[in-house]
Amino acid sequence: MQKILFLNLFFLSFVNVFLAESKVITLSEIFYYGKNLSENQACEIALKNAKNKAASSLGEFITSESILQCKESQSSESCKQFSNIWTESIGVIKDFSSKREASYDETLGKYYCKQTITANVIKSEKPDPNFDFSVLLNKKVFEINNNNKTKIGDFYSSTENLEIEISPLSEMFVNIFYYSPSGSTNIYNEKITRLFPNPLCENNYIKNKITIPNTICEQRFKLQYSEKDILEKNNKQEFLLLIATKDRIKFRNEYSIKSLKAKINEINRFDIRKKDVMINVYFNE
Repeated sequence: MQKILFLNLFFLSFVNVFLAESKVITLSEIFYYGKNLSENQACEIALKNAKNKAASSLGEFITSESILQCKESQSSESCKQFSNIWTESIGVIKDFSSKREASYDETLGKYYCKQTITANVIKSEKPDPNFDFSVLLNKKVFEINNNNKTKIGDFYSSTENLEIEISPLSEMFVNIFYYSPSGSTNIYNEKITRLFPNPLCENNYIKNKITIPNTICEQRFKLQYSEKDILEKNNKQEFLLLIATKDRIKFRNEYSIKSLKAKINEINRFDIRKKDVMINVYFNE
């Protein structure tokens, strides 16, 4: 049986102790690719990875939580902790130059692109204390019983809707992502899906307390599970990530956790605020 626990960290700490307000750094990143990618696409990925590494060279700021994944057996329980998956880079790249090298690695039998950058990295601003919000769910525990589920296609859902109340301190644009850790050894490769905004509810600008879905967006959010989930009765812990930004930022509908983290780190910390919320789901007879 597998358990996933969310460990709240009610403090701020630094992964790396740093003294410099800025630094000039030179580093390289290599990206190997196959026939499904072009050389230009591979080089863009290598450049993006190099810029992310340069921005993190001043350290990372921990403002989030950790996931502890545990597997139980009859004799023991083993756990693995994935600490602070939403860490933010302290540094911001002010300017940079890059050198691109594309070739073929005979030993690995793969094409690659190598990007070497020299970047001027400066310390990013602190978060804006006046730019914040609170979030409240209508329920933190959802129970799915045999007599309390509705079959939609190949999935079952609870009869209760998920409602998300957001109370902002100021005007903001809100994006809500949903993810359900599968228990894989690398949580950073797992999928995270945008729940809001969506084609049926596109306006994500808010300035007053609002409940999503609301009277304007009549779409209802339901938690859906397969028949296998119900038969195995493995309780689940799932998560919402709410991202508020001062300006309208374009997000894709789906990311890996790693790629969304990189996207977040591109936004100045003064212009963003994010919150994690856990949802417990129990399957009953």
